Amino acid sequence: TVGMRRFSERAMNGDEMAELEHASPHELHVHGSEAVPETATSYETTRDGHAVAGELDMSAPKSVASVATSTTGRRRKRIEANAIHFGATVVSGHLTRAIAQIPGATVGDDHEFVHRLRVACRRTRVALELWSGPLGQVLGDDQVKRARRGLRDLARSVGAVRDLDVWLLDLVALSARAGVTSGVGELRDRANVEREIANSAFRKHLDSSEVGWLCDVVPVLLKDAVSQEPPDDPVLIGARQQHGRRAIARAVRDLNDAGRPLSAWVNQPEPHSEIARIASFPAAPAHEIRLYAKRARYTAEAFVPAFKDAPEALDAAIASLARIQEKIGDWHDRVGWHERIVTVAKLISARPNAGDDLVGLMQLASQVGRERDLGLEKIGSAWRDRPRVGALRDGLDIRK
Repeated sequence: TVGMRRFSERAMNGDEMAELEHASPHELHVHGSEAVPETATSYETTRDGHAVAGELDMSAPKSVASVATSTTGRRRKRIEANAIHFGATVVSGHLTRAIAQIPGATVGDDHEFVHRLRVACRRTRVALELWSGPLGQVLGDDQVKRARRGLRDLARSVGAVRDLDVWLLDLVALSARAGVTSGVGELRDRANVEREIANSAFRKHLDSSEVGWLCDVVPVLLKDAVSQEPPDDPVLIGARQQHGRRAIARAVRDLNDAGRPLSAWVNQPEPHSEIARIASFPAAPAHEIRLYAKRARYTAEAFVPAFKDAPEALDAAIASLARIQEKIGDWHDRVGWHERIVTVAKLISARPNAGDDLVGLMQLASQVGRERDLGLEKIGSAWRDRPRVGALRDGLDIRK
């Protein structure tokens, strides 16, 4: 056995030794504490420590190094197949949910179909990016890029409808909070006209060849990869978790980098007045920060099945990211609403007898402005509680 060990060390480099040490019993016979290739049935050791073959399968002679190399190759192929299956399963699930929303999004008055379609498109697109390499082997790299572009365009098309749905739904509650009725009808009528235009464009987009390809061809291409489920192997589970730790940490790091202006605002000394603090808020990058938070959240959610043994860390991160996304989104909505109200007020100001409507619109604008400014501290609170890369990676490292 001593001679066998020395022979192995000369024949293999460090990486190959490590692979051999972690090879499964199906790949190597284990003889005592030594790993012996399947091709060998016995070994003798000479005085100088060299291994001499006894009875060997001469039909397929292999060195220990070649066995280790083939072991590495087999493991790599299994991990690649596992990544293809896992990624295809996540993408297929989100894409199936997106397709299921289309009929309801085009007919009826249930606005949730529109909302769920946009969210499912975004989740599918993020998943395609996360597994672009493995899925490129199934769909082709160009097809993966095409699918991502198609999902982006579909999300934008339905998003225009969704934004107006949110405005129309919240306008009722907003006018009630402000105690205003005058001018509300003007806002509602204009928004309904805009929604009809956006909805018409959305329906036209649904008839495009790209949407047809997304709905009819891509699910078929993913079907074979999804159906070939790999065994419940610790090596494969570990590979999924390693991919998840890296992807989630990278997404959170990108969020922190994009959010540096927000961190500076949160950590600044207390200003002399509330007006000064509001004026110093980094409004320009806020929407981009929200997009990074959304991407990080969708990335974390995509790997939930891989971390069944560590749900607390992942759940906490997802909840924190969702809160950042929500608070910045609420603030951003009110920025847009304020601009919309002021624009309509200017348009009707030249009308005869527009006085009551103008007063009502100015009261609504004032209400929205107060809610917008109050939302800044909620953003600050959510940002202080954001996930930290180091703590998140430690929490997801279930190998400890």
